[in-house]
Amino acid sequence: MATSWTKTKFTDFRILIVDDEPLIIKMVEAVLHDLGIRTIYKAGNGFDALDYFAESVNVIDLVICDWMMPEMDGLEFLHHLRAKHLETPFIMLTSRTEPGHIIAAKDFGASGYIAKPFNAAELRDKIEKIITKLLKKKEFSPSPDKKEG
Repeated sequence: MATSWTKTKFTDFRILIVDDEPLIIKMVEAVLHDLGIRTIYKAGNGFDALDYFAESVNVIDLVICDWMMPEMDGLEFLHHLRAKHLETPFIMLTSRTEPGHIIAAKDFGASGYIAKPFNAAELRDKIEKIITKLLKKKEFSPSPDKKEG
């Protein structure tokens, strides 16, 4: 169960789930809701997910994406994001556990990697770590309104 601090801090985050399996989407949504996240977008493959990044606008704070999907898989989608110079944190979900696949995902810029089958606690821990890191980064980066001097 998420603490009240995380539920308060995490409410403004926008998460994109990219997966073609409805049961996985429901599980990920349940974990996100438990963390207090309410803005959740969904896409069935990488091709559809690219719409959320049109014109390199970064409105998504975290992507949780399956590797194996029709039309455009997760690795290809990740490659497209990084080619646009978007550094959106990206958690890869996959049954591919061979070291070469894990290295490929990391090389393409995946922030995290979770092997299927996984449980809600594993996913929650990974999401909390990434979002907490984002919060710390936001807290310590200078606001565009403030001038140094």
